[in-house]
Amino acid sequence: MDIMVVPSNEACPVDALLIKGTAVVNEASLTGESTPQLKEAPDSSDEAMSIKKHARHMLFSGTQILLSNRQGGSEGNKERVGALAVVLKTGFETKQGKLLRTILHSQGRVSENSGEAFGFIGVLVVFALAASGYLLKVGLADPTRSRWNLFLSCVQIVTSVVPPELPMQLSLAVNTTLMSLVKLKVFCTEPFRIPYAGMIDTCCFDKTGTLTTDEMLFGGIDMADGNGILNTIKAIPKYSELVLASCHSLVRLDEDVLAGDEMEKAATGALGYRMDSDDNVVHDPPPPKAAEGDTDEKKNKNGAAAAPASAADPKKNCKIIVRYPFLASLRRMSCIVSNNEGKFVVTKGSPESLAALCKEVPNNYLDISEKTASQGYRVIALAYRRLETTEAANKEQILALKREDVEKDLTFAGLAVYVCPLKKDAKETIENLEGGSHRCVIITGDSVQTAISVGKDVSMLLCKRQLIADVRDGEIVWMDSVTSEVVGKDKNQVIQNTFARSRKVKTPKDGQWDLCVNAESIPPTVLKTIIEDYNEQVTIWARCAPTQKEDIVTDLKKKKHVVMMAGDGTNDVGALKQAHAGIAVLNSASVAPTKDNKEVAVGPQPHNEPDVPADLKIPPGFQFTVVPPQPTPEQGFKAQLAWKMAEAKRKTEIAQITAWNKKLKEAEKKKEDTKSIAAPMSSNNVGSSDFLMDSLFNADDEGLGGAPMIKLGDASIAAPFTCRSKALTSVCDIVRLGRTSLVTTHMMYKIIALNCLVSAYSMSVLRCEGIKLGEKQMILSGVILSVCFMFMSRSKPLSNLCPQRPVTRIFHPYMISTILLQFALHLYAMIQTVSMVYEVDREGVDAMRGQTDDEKFKPTLLNSTMFLMTTLISGVTFAVNYRGEPFMQNITKNRPMFIALIILALVIFAFASEGDAETNELFEIVAFPSQEFRERFVRLLFIDIIGCFVIEKASLMLFTDY
Repeated sequence: MDIMVVPSNEACPVDALLIKGTAVVNEASLTGESTPQLKEAPDSSDEAMSIKKHARHMLFSGTQILLSNRQGGSEGNKERVGALAVVLKTGFETKQGKLLRTILHSQGRVSENSGEAFGFIGVLVVFALAASGYLLKVGLADPTRSRWNLFLSCVQIVTSVVPPELPMQLSLAVNTTLMSLVKLKVFCTEPFRIPYAGMIDTCCFDKTGTLTTDEMLFGGIDMADGNGILNTIKAIPKYSELVLASCHSLVRLDEDVLAGDEMEKAATGALGYRMDSDDNVVHDPPPPKAAEGDTDEKKNKNGAAAAPASAADPKKNCKIIVRYPFLASLRRMSCIVSNNEGKFVVTKGSPESLAALCKEVPNNYLDISEKTASQGYRVIALAYRRLETTEAANKEQILALKREDVEKDLTFAGLAVYVCPLKKDAKETIENLEGGSHRCVIITGDSVQTAISVGKDVSMLLCKRQLIADVRDGEIVWMDSVTSEVVGKDKNQVIQNTFARSRKVKTPKDGQWDLCVNAESIPPTVLKTIIEDYNEQVTIWARCAPTQKEDIVTDLKKKKHVVMMAGDGTNDVGALKQAHAGIAVLNSASVAPTKDNKEVAVGPQPHNEPDVPADLKIPPGFQFTVVPPQPTPEQGFKAQLAWKMAEAKRKTEIAQITAWNKKLKEAEKKKEDTKSIAAPMSSNNVGSSDFLMDSLFNADDEGLGGAPMIKLGDASIAAPFTCRSKALTSVCDIVRLGRTSLVTTHMMYKIIALNCLVSAYSMSVLRCEGIKLGEKQMILSGVILSVCFMFMSRSKPLSNLCPQRPVTRIFHPYMISTILLQFALHLYAMIQTVSMVYEVDREGVDAMRGQTDDEKFKPTLLNSTMFLMTTLISGVTFAVNYRGEPFMQNITKNRPMFIALIILALVIFAFASEGDAETNELFEIVAFPSQEFRERFVRLLFIDIIGCFVIEKASLMLFTDY
């Protein structure tokens, strides 16, 4: 067993278990979550090793190790010593290796209806064998016929009727959709999952980072004493400030990079704290702002605005000694810190989890936390405890403390309030999905009241009343989310009054409610019962652990629902894997392409804004966020919050453009040093907006210029779909294109089935009648029909999802009825054609029956009429079975296919009307015997066309929700 020194700023080559020290790791390549994770060596224990249970002690192959550190080294040696780890697995045996092996060997995956596809082929085989059997029977009855040619003819029928091009044509529809997704910045690792997206009926969403942004803003502290939220720095209590400043997993990687959770960054930044490389928390507030109208000279004299930063306050500085990282099972994290007052245990977590650890909490503690959460805020409880000298005499004694001994007898330090705004297009996306007859569900680890608030904001919850599940005396009851009054106990009564939005019912009635579940307050066995009994009615699942999210999705699949799951973090990976269509929503800004990809010169842009450096190059057309004047305390918390949000956004914009300027200078310097290094920049000029926006908003994109590439480290490869764009409307794009792919696939099944059935009759019964087609005739019809097949899958989806749902099965009553009835009509038309010719040319028909396959083609009336009829049937099959609106563009907007079908129809009717005798003769079509025969034949052509359209529309109305 090998022991390795864990390097810093490098990719981990193996799966390893930490045995000494700590490491900060970015696991985006495995989980899709960009927030670095703190890993530490486990305590000595006899417990059996489990990768799932001990993930926080393990390093995984392919993840990026940002920082490695262990206790050791001589005093005064400030160089970090790398942590030690035991190598467990290498190569394809690692966690990343198994995922890569799944991707590399994905050809074993089949499309969503592979079982029905084999059944479809089986039906065609039956028709093929019946047709070849008929030909064999007739052929054996003729002693002069070549047995070898007869055998080849039978084989030809089987190979033609069972279409060898079926897999290729089905792949064509999927690949066309795949290319459309790439243009929309959606990356798909399993293309045959695309039709699944068109079959979805239940859409599940994580909340934080998916429906809401990943930007967290610190709002203040609520001491649960009735005085509301304290949102000024001076008003925040000393120990609340200590917990916020020191209880976190932030790590300083270098001078410019602070890695960690956005919520923790927001709190420490708002309070004026920063981290150094030795886990010291330094209080370093920004300098006070100078009054408006002060001259530069005045500012320099008083030193307020001229000083780069105020001196750090040593009274507030502290050092983090031990971290107990956040665990989903405990819903809290803790640290042991030291400052000039002594050593403290600082803890933060969900209000429910900390209530049991504090010596006492305010009487209305939980009520206030729920009320604040119901307003859409994220609430984190804070607590602390001063360590006695006997507990923390030295560092070795502190390191020996167990977590359960540290996290006890805590003192309540307030409720930290954070704001996580909704994504701009979250409401639009949910309304679009709901309008497309999808049921939308939130599955989150956040509090139930916060989730209810978000659900109302995005129009998921439309009822006036929401019920939350609870357990009373071992019985499941449903109580009002506001009054806590028990409303329902009977399962049938609760389900009956739960509002279920449908295509016809879009608004709830009086007395209806929405169901919500707080998974943390329900025992595991009871929660399993709730999932089994109420999963199809619950809209909000809150406080869910990762395994519970997976269980909810799995249960929906068992109940024959087609499920989509959209998430962005580690806790969503299990659900993303289980869902039919798992969508990883990356929180990186979308890259907006420029018009016509023309080069745009970038240089110093004129600006006279005091906080923007004068030599900063500003992107063309870029506008900084305007920060309004700081509101007065009388204007309220919301005005203060809006001002803070604008100020934070402006600072971020300046930092991003400064980083882009730095990258631009490095690129120019490299270009001067060696021209070879500038090769990636030759195709897309450095000044182009593509590169500019990529540099601004995709800081981890290596390379300069070009379209953004989906890298392994960017996305959760547990999900078959990855949305590169922040825009949540990408979810709707996947569903829209999935429906288009599904409808196109079923169109191809219908067209192939009808063509194959007609071919079976033509190559058996009609061949025995001596009917053949000339070479020019086959070339003409083949070219036009090939154009139809080529452009059938090129129709674009409509911009909005329609309430109608597409047919999801091949052996659906609609599919069976329309195929069989259309084939029956085509069969009638062909039999009638032979009968009409037999009436006027009986001798010619009888003479053709004796022809063998190897005889030269001779134009006859029967050959000519059957060529016109079968060619028209092939065109009608495309025109009738093309399904346009409401899922995709109408056939008239698919110009190549529409024009090809118009040309085909005009050619057939031109031949049938005998408008130009020379053209008919060129294509070996003989003249009709009389005007009456011509009119009867043209009438038969119209009957076939109109009859097929009537059959298709009638089948849609009878067997679908058309």
